[in-house]
Amino acid sequence: MFFKNFLFLPALGFAIIFPPDPKIFEGVKEFNDWRVKRDELINLTDYKFGWPDFACETLLTSGDVPKNVHKITPSDIGIIAALGDSVSVAQAAEAETVSELLNIYPGSNFVSGGDVRLDQQATLFNIFHQYNEKLRGASSSRIKKFYDFNFAVAGQTSDQLVNQTLKLVERLQNRLPIEEFQNSWKFVNIFIGHNDFCKICLNSSQIFSAQQFGKSINQSLNIIKENIPKVFVNIMPPINVFIHEATHKTLPFCETVHRKTCPCILELSEVEFDSIKKDYDLELKNVIEKIGRNDTFDVVLSPAIDLDKIPQIGNTSNLAFIALDCFHLSSIAHDISAKQIWKGLFQYVNHKENVDFETEDFSKVQCPPKECSYLRTIENSKNCQYSLPTGQTRELLMGGKGKTDGFSGISLFFILAMFVVGTTLILIFTKYSFSTQNSIQSQQFENERRRLLPIARTDLDDNLF
Repeated sequence: MFFKNFLFLPALGFAIIFPPDPKIFEGVKEFNDWRVKRDELINLTDYKFGWPDFACETLLTSGDVPKNVHKITPSDIGIIAALGDSVSVAQAAEAETVSELLNIYPGSNFVSGGDVRLDQQATLFNIFHQYNEKLRGASSSRIKKFYDFNFAVAGQTSDQLVNQTLKLVERLQNRLPIEEFQNSWKFVNIFIGHNDFCKICLNSSQIFSAQQFGKSINQSLNIIKENIPKVFVNIMPPINVFIHEATHKTLPFCETVHRKTCPCILELSEVEFDSIKKDYDLELKNVIEKIGRNDTFDVVLSPAIDLDKIPQIGNTSNLAFIALDCFHLSSIAHDISAKQIWKGLFQYVNHKENVDFETEDFSKVQCPPKECSYLRTIENSKNCQYSLPTGQTRELLMGGKGKTDGFSGISLFFILAMFVVGTTLILIFTKYSFSTQNSIQSQQFENERRRLLPIARTDLDDNLF
């Protein structure tokens, strides 16, 4: 309504007061149209969040901390950390109004989100937590936790990754007990480069070139290798932001937002962006291949959500996977990201799968393969044989190669034989113990009898008592 030349609008969950302007009316209408369309697709998608029935075998360690990065299971991960940009702090993921579009929701981000349970939404933290209840590194949207190791910052570009890494090193050294810092295995996720794409058409100094991107990644990895003991690094290539251009044809609000937040989507062509993306990916691959690995440090490339287009529903883009700001990942997309990364951790290096929205059943729990429950590295990707220190016994008891779904062959014979032998030994031991105990009691009884007899008759050997 109008009040002294000002307009009062209950816009999208909050009230704003401003001079009336046709452009504002148009902007509000665009946003409402976008939100209605997105809500329709969210309802149509009917996505099943989390894994309510997590039935994987979670006892994957003997309790001894592995000394080799090629022998770590999910149970061995004690700390989880994240480096990156706004995607890794879940900007706008839970936003429902205009006033929340710039909010971050680290408690539900796909890496370290700790505000949600696994039956509510999957995050790497709450999946790993099923295997290690002492896991540290959870992020919260409500408070800054003492052991929060997510140093991703909204709006940052890859040239700021080194600074994030140095802060992570400092936090780990200062917050963790010395023994835990030295001995616990750390999982570090790196996901950055989207803001580089959004600014690459604007700079003339090449600070957002593929070469500079690779240099920043390389510096960050070397800092981690030299300063953080026992670490497994998972790197995700940045998503090609040009995929958002598909929303412009039918949703003017998205184009308006992108013009402000990621102008290069409108300034560069699809062919130009494809070329830039290809250069970034090649640089990232080269850095990972050349990085010096050792027994306590390794790096893998995870293409989990390296999308070339927004997922489709019918003939239209499925906006359910996009946050309300028409750029970042929605809560659904964060759930999918965590599940796909988790699945990829147990796939061969260089054969990890990108998410397939058409065929993947995201409600199906992905358990580590029983034949090899190690987080895959180049070294253990081939001929991987999973075993605990008691591996031979474990294999016999599980029917060979860690099977838990039945008994077969020699394992069944072994179990039956051990049962018979064990039962026999128990019976023999029981009989011997009973006989020995009776003999001892009889001797004690005889000694007491002789003590109680009159002195003159201590030579008697009768059964009076």
